Amino acid sequence: MATYGYVRVSTERQNLDRQLATMASLGIGGDFLFRDKASGKSLDRPGWKALMDTVSDGDLIVIDSLDRLGRNFGEVTEQWRELAHHRGVDIRILDLDFMDSRKFREMGDIGEAMESVVLSTLAYVAQSERKELIRRTREGVAIARAAGRMRGGVKKRIPAERMDEAQRMLSDGASRRSVASYLGVHPNTVANMVKDGRLVA
Repeated sequence: MATYGYVRVSTERQNLDRQLATMASLGIGGDFLFRDKASGKSLDRPGWKALMDTVSDGDLIVIDSLDRLGRNFGEVTEQWRELAHHRGVDIRILDLDFMDSRKFREMGDIGEAMESVVLSTLAYVAQSERKELIRRTREGVAIARAAGRMRGGVKKRIPAERMDEAQRMLSDGASRRSVASYLGVHPNTVANMVKDGRLVA
């Protein structure tokens, strides 16, 4: 049995240092650590694919957060069940101590039922929170415009998709400077976006 780690951030501009340090503290590194810098909205990730090609029955995958498996309800639950139930690969989620497929299995039938309920609930909540952040961001823009707080309007029109990604970056712990670089604006502009409600920090 081998233990592997997987780390991911949403864009090339985000930093993996925090997740890498966590994995290092667990003794996971080198060829046993896989990484990606890509959106959780897609499972088209080379690091994840390489990990899937590497793991086998009896191995363990350590991930710091459940949403690293995917950013929607279906993908998270599908990946968990494919690995834990069909391939015999265990999963441990670091920021949710009870989310460990080994613990559920040890509990027998009750554990299996609990796993299904907890996994579905957490995956749904993660997806709902992301949608809520995006909704609040867009509502903040409308409110700020109506209140006249965005003086002179938006000097640089930023597509909604990039604003959504900027919000995901902030949610993943990226600095405002990194977000500003991604959007092509000054860091003070990002600070104003947070203040106006266009972004939620």
